Amino acid sequence: MGVMWLIAVLGLGCSAEPAPEVKTDASPYAQRVAVIDPGVHELLIRLKATGVMVGRPDYTDEFEVTRPLPTLGTGLSPSYEEIVSTGPDLILTTHASRGSVLENLRKIASTPLLPWLTVDEVAQSTRVIGGLIDRASQANELASRLERELAPATSSKSPRVLVLLSPPSASDADLWVIKPNSLHGAALQAAGGRHAIPAEIVGPPTLSIEALLQIDPEIILVLIADLETAPAKMAEYQKFWDRFGMLQAVKNGRIGFMVGRTHFYTGPGVMDFKAALQAKLEEVQSR
Repeated sequence: MGVMWLIAVLGLGCSAEPAPEVKTDASPYAQRVAVIDPGVHELLIRLKATGVMVGRPDYTDEFEVTRPLPTLGTGLSPSYEEIVSTGPDLILTTHASRGSVLENLRKIASTPLLPWLTVDEVAQSTRVIGGLIDRASQANELASRLERELAPATSSKSPRVLVLLSPPSASDADLWVIKPNSLHGAALQAAGGRHAIPAEIVGPPTLSIEALLQIDPEIILVLIADLETAPAKMAEYQKFWDRFGMLQAVKNGRIGFMVGRTHFYTGPGVMDFKAALQAKLEEVQSR
């Protein structure tokens, strides 16, 4: 787990490229699909298309429907031998697979480049995938819902919110945060929170302690993946903020924790994350 898990699951530090024309040798639709991106994997489950999957990405054991399938690595670090052994006619990954990684995957089977960072990109790529696996109608409907659900719903009176991807420790020089220019950043705006970071982040989604003090969020939310986090550990996470009494969020008791692996999903589950954010923002603001 930890930061490396977040990097693998969220594709952190990778910026999207323009989508090229997608070509595939499958006729008429892909029949054997190797999936190495968690968001795409979740999408195929939502589209009820797991029957064409021959392998799944790492870190997806919680999905019972695909658990029997072999794991194939991630978009950043594919398990090429495992992928070859599944005999795919289509490999689905996202912009996390770049350069030589993408070239190597394309030597195995058709691998379209699928931008997967912003709402528009995920919606576009969802439609592309639907067309490749004979789920065009369902994919179009899901993409349209994603666009509606993640439309901005903020005003000048909305609270400025910072969302951390993991609990920080006293030794950390930087915080891992949700980027304003990301799918989860869009979910925050759709939930009614203004992102406390005023500009896009290029590269890894980190924020220095000095920058934290400068932006001074009104609300700070911390995501925790471990469902079985012990009370003592939660107390430690809360205690971290004691040394930042000058921050508005700390002074007003508006530090919130959101526990659950589903909060990190980068597929359609981000709509559920938006709903969870709305509930948490309401709870924190009522303090």
